[in-house]
Amino acid sequence: MSVYNLILVWSLSIQVVGAYSIWFSRTNIVTHVSAGFIVIGYIIPGLFTKYYTGFSEDILDLYVWTSFIGGIAYLAGLQASRFYSLRKQWIVNKIAVFKTAHFERNAAKQLKILLIVAIGSLILGYAIMGFVPMFAADPLSAKQFKGEYRDSYLRAAWIFRSGFMIAIFVMPIAAVYSFITKKRWFLAASVVLGFLILVSLAKGAAAIWLIFAVGVLAVRKRRWFILYFLFVIGVNLAGSIFNYVLSLLTGLQTFTVSDSTYGFADLVAAGAPDMVDQLNLLQAFVSHGSPWTFGRTFLGGLVPFSYQWNPSVWTLDQLNDGADVTEIVSGGLRLPVSLWGYVSFGWVGVVVVPALSGFVLGCFMRIAKKIILATDDPFVLAVLTVVLSYALIPLSAFYIWSLYLFPAVLISIFLLQRKRIVLMPGRYMSKLARATPSATPK
Repeated sequence: MSVYNLILVWSLSIQVVGAYSIWFSRTNIVTHVSAGFIVIGYIIPGLFTKYYTGFSEDILDLYVWTSFIGGIAYLAGLQASRFYSLRKQWIVNKIAVFKTAHFERNAAKQLKILLIVAIGSLILGYAIMGFVPMFAADPLSAKQFKGEYRDSYLRAAWIFRSGFMIAIFVMPIAAVYSFITKKRWFLAASVVLGFLILVSLAKGAAAIWLIFAVGVLAVRKRRWFILYFLFVIGVNLAGSIFNYVLSLLTGLQTFTVSDSTYGFADLVAAGAPDMVDQLNLLQAFVSHGSPWTFGRTFLGGLVPFSYQWNPSVWTLDQLNDGADVTEIVSGGLRLPVSLWGYVSFGWVGVVVVPALSGFVLGCFMRIAKKIILATDDPFVLAVLTVVLSYALIPLSAFYIWSLYLFPAVLISIFLLQRKRIVLMPGRYMSKLARATPSATPK
């Protein structure tokens, strides 16, 4: 285990869980879920496998140092967010709204509407497409809506995707609300949506709602939280191994090692080949003459269909030398913010893009933290966890914006927008006095 590997793993990991540096608490569920990913994506492959096999020393050096400098810049941006003042009237007003029973009642009515719309949209989407990926002749192509399934999918794309985004947004909130109020209809609707998403073969989306919901309910007791954290890691490990097994069954294996015998670490890394994918992308980018994107991929995801500067399309195009990406069974590569900065603006981008993203994320995280500590309410925690995950964090990741961001932002506004409460100074102080952050676990 070399120092290089340790530096690289730390650098990549900090770009995923750096928010711990400004909000280290059991209530930071979004980052806990991300921490589960770095175990399979970076820690195990980076420290216990020969991920670097077949790559030149120059490419490895470039990968390590862009990751390290980008990780430092990202961390600096997060710390700079501490200068953003939280003593703003709109934050106080929002806390006051969240602390009323009126907020929960209204949110429950809107949840019911959204759950019904999501169920109807997904069923209608499958009906218009004429196929369900799990039961299709070629499940992997159907899952990615590629090849012979593409035209059928395009006819129902806006209906299906809208229902999909609404579903993953409201399911964890509805499950927590059902647990709090004992209104089983909300949980039943979430289970139905979970099944409708599962048959699309989006197994991560089919499970994440349950992971979020269990996390909200587990933060109250340290013992439960420890078990929950182990559960998150275990789910990621199981998912990674499943990916590898699926790749063998379909012949689409994307990870190889030089050893003839796979160990456990190789098995896990084979299902989460992020480091190898990133090295392959960097190698292809350099071999093409390092044509900087100049930020065109930042907005490319906002253009419908297979636009050349869509981040997913661009990464696949780099790896496949201009082949028709609509025929490639892949949704694109996951790249760290440091690498997006490098391919966009070179070494300037390695510093500026992560720093700006970290600053924006830090502001969002600190606002959410303040509201959660002041309300000490599991329902509010569930709502803000989902809003962070699907709306605010993607907003901070401005370097890979996509059309799927709009439904999440609109749903967030639908759930959170309330009549503004104007507080007089005396009432303002009394509200702060009644807020009991110490009652919420640190």
